[in-house]
Amino acid sequence: MEIAFIFTWGILALVMISIHIYATILVPARKSPKNWGSVPCKILRSKLEVDGDMDGPSFWINLQYAYRYENKNYVSKLYSLNYFPSSYKKYHKKIFDKYPKDAESICYVNPQNPSEAILSRKSSMGICDIIIIIIFLLLGIGMLLYALYMVTR
Repeated sequence: MEIAFIFTWGILALVMISIHIYATILVPARKSPKNWGSVPCKILRSKLEVDGDMDGPSFWINLQYAYRYENKNYVSKLYSLNYFPSSYKKYHKKIFDKYPKDAESICYVNPQNPSEAILSRKSSMGICDIIIIIIFLLLGIGMLLYALYMVTR
């Protein structure tokens, strides 16, 4: 029973980290904004939002900006391709301060889908995300190796 339990949790840890890697690294990488064109934009809305629950507050930036691409007007709400709410208020406040309402800025437009634009090409994945990925990856591999060791001894 102990081996099945460890093996199951090892598989679960690897599946969870695989989903996290897919959502935060692989999906944004496929849409690499490195070749997206830059155009001027105007910030229409900029709010630092907070939502609290039992786990504590979660912050995010509620942005909306207008831009013109190939003689058509567009509006977007994306900051970056992998921007997520988090409890790191300083990070979100920094973005909020950089993009106040009515400010002029540069946004990056997806040439295959001009209705998709972002304000930042940078990844919002921080050191904590990388540490969590490594911990769960090592934990999952360790559990699987331990279960295999217990079965073969």
